[in-house]
Amino acid sequence: MQRLITIAASLLALAAGSGATLADQPVDATRPSWAQTDWMAHDTTMRVQMAYRYAQSYDYVNAFKNLLVAAQRGYPQAQAQIGFYYQNGQGGIDVDNIEAVKWYLLSGDPTAAHYAQELGKDMPSDHYAEAEARAKSWTPTLD
Repeated sequence: MQRLITIAASLLALAAGSGATLADQPVDATRPSWAQTDWMAHDTTMRVQMAYRYAQSYDYVNAFKNLLVAAQRGYPQAQAQIGFYYQNGQGGIDVDNIEAVKWYLLSGDPTAAHYAQELGKDMPSDHYAEAEARAKSWTPTLD
């Protein structure tokens, strides 16, 4: 363990001395939006794992915060989970069925699409159309 810490410290010192930053990593456009760089892929998956650990200890506020970062980057499982949080008002947020449907649709998951359809049955048609419009105009946050 000490060796890993020493290696990490050496790499950070080297990067600091060279002026290199995480933004200097090459972007691979063939990868999904949440994994454009190695750092982003690692950070996104770690946030999802942390969110699940928070949820297991009933800390839904921190679970939501971590899932939202991953969802905004385009991570499909996080998007479906964020839809669930909005639908049920978990994580310190109010129930927002428009946002729930938006995230369900963005996830591309067939089960989440079913949830969106079921939720849409209880919504005014203009609210469902608003959710669809938000999903169509959404772009991932790449930071």
